[in-house]
Amino acid sequence: IFEEAEQRELSQICDIFDSEPGKRYALAKAIELGRIDGAYLEEEWVDIRRIARQLDISEPDVPDLEDWVAEGRAWKKRGHQLISGEEH
Repeated sequence: IFEEAEQRELSQICDIFDSEPGKRYALAKAIELGRIDGAYLEEEWVDIRRIARQLDISEPDVPDLEDWVAEGRAWKKRGHQLISGEEH
């Protein structure tokens, strides 16, 4: 029963996004949240794919978004190092 309720909630949230760019942005933000602690656990990986299916984002597109998020996080980290002077 809990899974059914959870699925309905996910469906209602995903229904908010009606454009392809909006759906992809929402998924990218979900990926970012999954990586926020520096780890990307299998459970998070599975949940991201579940969200992608609900948003009608094809499975082959998900790794590209995951890579883009990882690149963005690395870019931000390097920027913080450069600005704070921690790199030298």
